[in-house]
This record gives sequence, C-alpha cells and structure tokens, in this order.
Amino acid sequence: GGRLYASAFYALRDTRTPLYFAMIRVVMTGVLGYLFALPLRPLLIDAMQFAHIPLPIIHGSTKPLVSRGISAGAAGSTWRNTRSSRSATSRPSSASARRDAAQRWRSRPRA
Repeated sequence: GGRLYASAFYALRDTRTPLYFAMIRVVMTGVLGYLFALPLRPLLIDAMQFAHIPLPIIHGSTKPLVSRGISAGAAGSTWRNTRSSRSATSRPSSASARRDAAQRWRSRPRA
C-alpha cells in the first residue's frame, strides 16, 4: 500500500511527502512497539485471555508477548501510513499545483 502511494508522489515530483510519512512511520513504530510490548502488556494479556486466545508461556513467563506487541505497533503504524498517503494523494500536492500553474502560465494567450 505505502509503496504504491510513494511511487505516485514521486511521479508527481513530490519527494517530500513520502519522506515525511516515512519519518512519522518510523517514530510511530517505535512508540507503539514500546507501548504494546512493555506498559500495555498486562492489558494485552487480559484481552487475549478474554478472547480465549492461547497465551505463549515459555519457562513460566509471557515474555514472548513482547514480539507480538512490537508486531502490533508496526501493523498500526503501517495502517496509519497507508491512510495518510491515501488521503494526501486525493488532494493536489503543492508540487503538482505549482506545475499546473506553470503550465497554464506558459500556455496563456500572448498579446
């Protein structure tokens, strides 16, 4: 999803928007991964028990849930990145607006 939208921005000669979304995605992945892996782990355990999802218990510990938390954080940031890219491609970017204005200026009738 995100790669397709990044290619669309590059085709419109807008290289800043994909970079901006990628930086947000990296930060969001780190923050959500940390939150889901450590502070929210008890909440995640309770939710999994409520949904009757078997908990991975290795050596009497639920430490393997850390990897599930990190994966959930990555999935959440990927989803957000795709949604942001989709909404940004539905409106004209500043680069395409400038290019369109330049084309109109060059094609104007001259007196």
